[in-house]
Amino acid sequence: MYLMYYLDENKNRIYTMAKVDPFGRPTFSAHPDYLYVKCQRCGEVFCKNHCQNHSCLPESPYVKDFDFSKNFVKCDHCKISIIITQSVVCSECSRRFCLPHRHQKDHNCLSLQTKSYNDLIDRNDKTVHEQILAKLGSNCKSGVLLKNRGTKNNALATKVLLMKLKSRASGDEAIPIEERLYFNLKFIQNEVSSNQKGKYFDEVPIFLCKEWSIGKCVDWIAKKFSLINRNNEPDKPKLILMNHDTRIDLANHNCCTSTERDYFCFKHILKDLLEAKILENACTLKIKYV
Repeated sequence: MYLMYYLDENKNRIYTMAKVDPFGRPTFSAHPDYLYVKCQRCGEVFCKNHCQNHSCLPESPYVKDFDFSKNFVKCDHCKISIIITQSVVCSECSRRFCLPHRHQKDHNCLSLQTKSYNDLIDRNDKTVHEQILAKLGSNCKSGVLLKNRGTKNNALATKVLLMKLKSRASGDEAIPIEERLYFNLKFIQNEVSSNQKGKYFDEVPIFLCKEWSIGKCVDWIAKKFSLINRNNEPDKPKLILMNHDTRIDLANHNCCTSTERDYFCFKHILKDLLEAKILENACTLKIKYV
């Protein structure tokens, strides 16, 4: 430490003890154990009593080297520079706008124009569609229903129905897959089947063996769905199986011994009825009492 002086407010010399700061420069202090403070403006080191009472230029209120371009953006609609925190990015067109133009209708958003164009196209398509239907209706006779008919469409519909039946049908799992025939089964209640109340079911998918006779099919269905089966008793109602869609033309097919009824005889085999085109795979069968 060594003796130094400094000028007071009246420019009088004031002697005091000084020591070297950590930067190798003498500093003034009346207290040898003072804590030094470095001025952030001039870089000099002072004690706590003189860190503010020394001739130093005041700090500039403006920040140097400030990049305004990083904090200001332009509105894509009015092209006015705004603070980035006062701007909004549109979720539809992904452009940035000021607060007065943040809504889609205020900045003529491209999404609104696209929607209007799509609505116009939809209206035009609907108008053209109605004109085509009106033209087709004028060329058709009343009461005629236009459908996509033909062998190809019927075969495709049958394949689709068969696929649905295979995924839902129930039957004897012991039947080989290649011998299975798939049907929709429908139980019809009548006055004869009054003792079978609560047994009504409609369009139940099943599969039967093509080697079975009609009698065996009826026995299996009665056991599967808990139907009373007294076909072996002559004076009791018979449980019969019939085609749901078409009436059997017994005059053209030698498949039954009876010529007055439209149900299958118990002795016939399913594959024989299939070959005679009386039955079809994926068709609907009805079972009822007579």
